[in-house]
Amino acid sequence: MLSDIGIVLVSMWLGISLFYTITITPAAFRRIPRDKVGDFLGETFPNYYRWGVLLFSLSCVLFLITHRFLSLFLSIISLMFIIFSELLRGRIRKAASEIKEKPDDENLKIYFFNLHRISAYLNFTVIFSSAVIILFYIFNL
Repeated sequence: MLSDIGIVLVSMWLGISLFYTITITPAAFRRIPRDKVGDFLGETFPNYYRWGVLLFSLSCVLFLITHRFLSLFLSIISLMFIIFSELLRGRIRKAASEIKEKPDDENLKIYFFNLHRISAYLNFTVIFSSAVIILFYIFNL
């Protein structure tokens, strides 16, 4: 029963992250002026990450109690990636503000792009990990 709740929490995160990644972010880039989209996403990402931390923390506790150690391991990995992404977000915001001050600095633009790329990889890793947790649960692994 408790592990079922853990899977529901991971499934909630998977739904939230897929919706945000596939729907909200591209729509923001299509509808919001390029110079404002970063502000919008910067305002919404903290809540996105907080939901991830909350859901994965609870799932970790439930998987630990129910001895679902493979799911626990993947939930811990996902939790660490979400926390790292949140810390990375601070660097991204700092680099974005520095670019506004020095718009011609190509090294700064490359640094900013690389931070974003790492953030995207982390996000997709958490999405993949969530899907694997759910599949392991379905097939009773």
